[in-house]
Amino acid sequence: MKKLDLALAQAALGRHVFPCNGKTPLTSHGFKDATIDVQVIKNWWELHPDANVAMATGKVSGIDVLDVDGAIGEQSLRSMGPLPETAQVKTPRGRHLWFKACGLPTKVGVMPGLDTRGDGGYVIVWEKPVGVIADVTLRFEKPVFAEPIPSTIPLHERNSTLASLAGSMRRRGASVDAIEAALIAENKKCVEMLPIREVQGIARSISRYTPAVEEIPAEWASAEAWDKDTEDLYAVEDQKIEWAIEPYLPRGELTILEGGGGLGKSTLSMAWAGKNPGNTLMWAREDRRSVLQERAALSGAKGRIFYLKFDPVFPEDCARLRHSIEKHQASLVIVDPITSRLGTRSLKDPQEARQAFEPLMAVAHDTNATIIAIRHWNKNIELPFDKRGQGGTAPFDVARVVNALVKSPSGDIVLISIKNNYVAVQDRLPRQFSIRDGVASVGMVSEFSEEEIEAHVREPSKVSKWGGKREGSGRSFKYSL
Repeated sequence: MKKLDLALAQAALGRHVFPCNGKTPLTSHGFKDATIDVQVIKNWWELHPDANVAMATGKVSGIDVLDVDGAIGEQSLRSMGPLPETAQVKTPRGRHLWFKACGLPTKVGVMPGLDTRGDGGYVIVWEKPVGVIADVTLRFEKPVFAEPIPSTIPLHERNSTLASLAGSMRRRGASVDAIEAALIAENKKCVEMLPIREVQGIARSISRYTPAVEEIPAEWASAEAWDKDTEDLYAVEDQKIEWAIEPYLPRGELTILEGGGGLGKSTLSMAWAGKNPGNTLMWAREDRRSVLQERAALSGAKGRIFYLKFDPVFPEDCARLRHSIEKHQASLVIVDPITSRLGTRSLKDPQEARQAFEPLMAVAHDTNATIIAIRHWNKNIELPFDKRGQGGTAPFDVARVVNALVKSPSGDIVLISIKNNYVAVQDRLPRQFSIRDGVASVGMVSEFSEEEIEAHVREPSKVSKWGGKREGSGRSFKYSL
């Protein structure tokens, strides 16, 4: 069925629709523009014939949706007990169950792997719904517990059993440390124990969901696990930061690269890939494959560059990304741009932003890969640098390192670490950035301080107030990418 036909069919049933690029609305006001007006819908899809069909959920369309993501979502669904048969739509990561509007909130993580979409939300209608829409009232107020853990966990049930335990604990408010300790203890019941990193990954993945109650003490942990809670301060070996590109890209971390359009963020990230001695994994949709191939060739990459063919959505696809990193032994990952890869989550909501970014950070830590998340700036020049990123300030708050490309008062482009938890403030010097013949380079220290550059960007008319070079600037050495 063509996308336009699907949209018109839903509108004919009173379901308000609008077009999306992936999951990103193509209308000015997102789901608020959803309509059943046939002519408006035809005009939208004439402009965007390949656009996905999105439906505004809740009272406006008379439909609430339960979003079931993967095996963890199915496990949570089973723990709810029997549900009536209802219409459903297959999704790239699971399925949507459609119900007559019953007052469900639009909320991420009502249970592990389960999201709800009601008033103020929307879903992508990937295909024509199959089945009859049930009229049932769903509520997620009381925690539901899984079956008792067996004394011996079979090989093929290790992940699902530990994930079920983690989900039960999280619904009661257990902390990530408590969940991890319990999973490590129960892992010993497995016929063949899971690797410790995989157990920790399950704990982190489940802990991103909102608890049903407030945090409770870690009584879930076993005494054996508690014995490892302390150690001699002087016995702890100092862990030095490893750099992929010093001081911009620490290994094993999520790093944000942002700035205005057309300044060279994508070209710089590819230049960094060229200096990466290992393999690079990338997802990019704003440039044609031929452009990326040309940049890769100009970068002189020593390792191989692999291209993600699917469109990841985070955090749901973190496990899939981890698999690709490990398969290709990638030490650098580029996601360009990151804001289009977060589904319907709002970056203005700190909780939703953390739910998206923290599992991605865990992938970087566990694989020791450097992940570069590219983000555009909005057009409000009056905002300070730490608030210019599209979507809100939450990603800036979560990331350890945020680099930005901006224009200095002289008109040159400079690279600035506007946030860097691993480098002293006095060492975070703006450096000149240029692209010549398609090759990016970072060179001398800028003649302007970060404060002067930010003031200029926010008030361009004041450029004439600065003249000459500040002391110690413009040193005659090149900084190698």
